[in-house]
Amino acid sequence: MRERRSISISTAFLVAVAVIAGFTVAAVGYLWLSSEYRRFATESQELRQAFIDEQKAKTREEVEKVLDYIDYRHSRAEAVLRSSLQSRVHEAEAIATRLYEVEKGRRTGTDIERLVKEALRPIRFNNGRGYYFIVSMQGVEKLYPVAP
Repeated sequence: MRERRSISISTAFLVAVAVIAGFTVAAVGYLWLSSEYRRFATESQELRQAFIDEQKAKTREEVEKVLDYIDYRHSRAEAVLRSSLQSRVHEAEAIATRLYEVEKGRRTGTDIERLVKEALRPIRFNNGRGYYFIVSMQGVEKLYPVAP
């Protein structure tokens, strides 16, 4: 038969203290790790939100830059177009004035008007998209080259 061993009080005490110490270390470790994990989760969420806010701000800034550039280009295009149109109007006026001065003694006003219209009708500018038209002071269309 087997012999029964007797456990001494000091050994039992030592084992109990070791078990309690092990549970205590495990509990403290668990509490510490869970605290660190919650802190990590909170910090990572804050960093994520800060990154998103920063990217939104950068995107908003870039969009504003693009809008400013578009506004600038629009105003420049409008100014260039206005200048070009003024130049074309002055050219048409010079053609009409010159034809009038040359023909005023030889032809009637109606004939001179017809001559000016036929001189301006074929002229195109802005890559063929621009043309001259004439409207009387009463609002009557005199020249519309697209539909003669």
